[in-house]
Formats: sequence, structure tokens, C-alpha cells
Amino acid sequence: MRAIVFVSSVANPEEKLILEGDHFKNIPDDCIANDFDLIAVEAAVRLKEQGIIDEIVVFCLGPALAHVQKALAMGADRAIFGECDNRDLTPQIVVDTALAHIDPDDATIYMLGKLGVNFESHCVPQMLANRLSCPCVCSVYKIEKADKRWQLHCEDDVGIPIFEAEAPFVMTTELRLAEPRFPSLPNIIKARRKPIESVQIEATSQRPQTLSLEMAADIQRSCKWLSTDDLIAMVKGLES
Repeated sequence: MRAIVFVSSVANPEEKLILEGDHFKNIPDDCIANDFDLIAVEAAVRLKEQGIIDEIVVFCLGPALAHVQKALAMGADRAIFGECDNRDLTPQIVVDTALAHIDPDDATIYMLGKLGVNFESHCVPQMLANRLSCPCVCSVYKIEKADKRWQLHCEDDVGIPIFEAEAPFVMTTELRLAEPRFPSLPNIIKARRKPIESVQIEATSQRPQTLSLEMAADIQRSCKWLSTDDLIAMVKGLES
């Protein structure tokens, strides 16, 4: 049994975004791994520790290898990485590249975070499942396996549905499924020797173009940097 985990690269919310022309400046060192995708990595590692999963493959497209190396240090066995600018990525490109370089297997589950926090995108898992002609189960917070059947506990606005599925299938992970572990120093060192396959990004005609991008005027008016002295003076003025 093999698990393929998709890890996406997103902008670090603690870093200041810089607008260059019609797009934000992309600095690879300022990118971090999508939090929901790290939950999927942790869930796959726990399944492997239970003897349910034999191999964990990380698939990542992005500007830097740091997120791939972190997933390998958490417990993944190998990685598939395609270097590209985040602003050039679309769900269609991610799916096309994955299908071009991942050999489909009947004993494979595809795991993704339930949400891409950069564009709040839910498109990749549904699009991937459609191309693979397999089930897609979203917002899974509990996984159980009996024989060849998987029970996936989900959560939606109505209640807590439980789905049954056989591999292959696509699933997205919810926050309550697992908490990503901190890689230990020995695992970080071992991760440097694990194989990373470099792939080319698949071109696609279904590629949207950014016509323009502007900062919202309300944000510019409402945000202001204050020094410590100015803040103290403002607080004293409110008290008086």
C-alpha cells in the first residue's frame, strides 16, 4: 500500500508582501509549507507506523526544496519535486504534472490538505479524483481500515458522515486528524539521503492570465505603522 501526499508552498503570513507590477514578489525563502498538507503528511506517517502503509511519496511543486525536506524528515520515504514559481501554478498544472510523473496503482491513496491557504483553493483533490476516476472524500478527521475497506469519518454542516472506500481514492485532511510532529535531528540528517526525483512542469493550455492586481484602498487607509512612543501617546489620549 502506497500513500502519495501533495504538499504545496504558500507565502509566509509573518512576512511582508511586496507588490511588483501585476503580481506579488515571490521570495522562496519566505515560503512555508501549507499547514493542512503537513497534517496529511503526519496522517500518512502514522498509518505507516501502524503497518497499514508501506511507502509514503511526497509530491511538491514550488520554488524551494525546504518543504520537501521537512516532509522527508517527518517520515516520508521519497519525494517528487518540480521547481517553479508559485504564481505560475494552477490546479490544472498541479494535476497534469502529478499524473505525468506518478504511476497509478490500485493500492494507492492520495492525501491532500483540505484547503490551500494561499488561494483558499479546493480544486486540486476533486480535479485529481475526476481524472483518476476514483472516489474523493473531503474533510476527513478519522481513518480506520478493516481488510481492504477504509472507513473515513468526515465532518460537514449537516453532521458527521462515515464513508467506506477501497483504494485507490483521494482524501483531504481536517485539522483534527493529526498534529504535525517536529522532525528530530537524526531524522533531519536521514532526510538528506532520501531520494528526490526532479520533474518538469507540464504545460497546459488551460492557464489563466493575471490582467491586473492592486492593493485594496481600504487596507491602505486603515493600516498604519506606529512607533512605541506613538502607541503610548494614543493609549494615554484614550484614557484621558
